[in-house]
Amino acid sequence: MPSPADLESTTLAQRLALLSLVDLGRGDGTPANALEIRDCCGDHVDEVATEVLGTPTEVDVARALNELATTGVLSETKRDPSATGKGRPVYELAVEEDAVLDALAADDRVEAVVERVRESGH
Repeated sequence: MPSPADLESTTLAQRLALLSLVDLGRGDGTPANALEIRDCCGDHVDEVATEVLGTPTEVDVARALNELATTGVLSETKRDPSATGKGRPVYELAVEEDAVLDALAADDRVEAVVERVRESGH
């Protein structure tokens, strides 16, 4: 299982995706696909303390999710296979929610998002 140290080297887009997965998971919204996660990222983007972040695209989120799945921080499965046998990948945390929140709370850029997700607690 990945450790909280694995979260320290994540990019801002990856952090936002992780926080969105925690938020969705607290409302039983995981596993979630990239579009669902992107929508949740959009809900949080105004709280990110940086001047250079726009609303993430589905491609940005998909890239962040693929990178996180590669490191083992997320698990990736296929949902709703089509007639051709392909399905849209869905993601969920492979680490504890509290470990994500604790590891990312020290980042001033996403501190407000961490607090909002902690308070929502679904």
